[in-house]
Amino acid sequence: MKGKGKSNNKNKRSKTVSRFMCITELKPNVIPTREEVVSIYNQLMSVNRRVGSDTDVYTTLIPFETGISSDSSGNVSNVFSNDPNNSAYWSSISSNFEQWRVLGVRMQFVPSYASGGSVTIYKSPLIYVTDFDSSAVLTSYALARTFSNAREVPSTKPFTITAVEDDSSAANWNDVQTAVPVNSLWIKFFGTGFTASSPLGRVTIDYIVQFKNRGV
Repeated sequence: MKGKGKSNNKNKRSKTVSRFMCITELKPNVIPTREEVVSIYNQLMSVNRRVGSDTDVYTTLIPFETGISSDSSGNVSNVFSNDPNNSAYWSSISSNFEQWRVLGVRMQFVPSYASGGSVTIYKSPLIYVTDFDSSAVLTSYALARTFSNAREVPSTKPFTITAVEDDSSAANWNDVQTAVPVNSLWIKFFGTGFTASSPLGRVTIDYIVQFKNRGV
């Protein structure tokens, strides 16, 4: 399972791929690191980007908002992909360009109680993983912990996740007219012991997407 045992992640990043042309300087021919993607995100949030020529590469954020909730057994097993087509803004933005590719995903979680909601608070944590192979849900803490990138987070506090493409094929440009977004990573959650069928919080996802060849 490719999502497991990511100890070879450093080696995979050395594979030759097309350079990500962004508003921040990146190493040529190397998939951006998590820190570099966070830097890109921060710049996009604070810099007034100029309008360039039709051949420039445009990096932008495409937002999507949803939630994390428990099922009828009180378990949490939500899965979120890197598909920007989930956003209502995808079509209106992508229609202005000929090609696109997804650089990564930035996810921010705000618990229900922090926004005026309520949820029974347990000590059980949430575990999230990034899987590059399958959208199958997590079914236990034990399964979640088989992923070397598993992280444990409290369900009662806000947190942020940044997931970066980890496959050289994900660096390829896709044609807007002929290729719909294809999932290549999934952020998965698991937790248990929560109130049945209850919202835990809201999730804001920013798909970090690049476009080029403006004016189709």
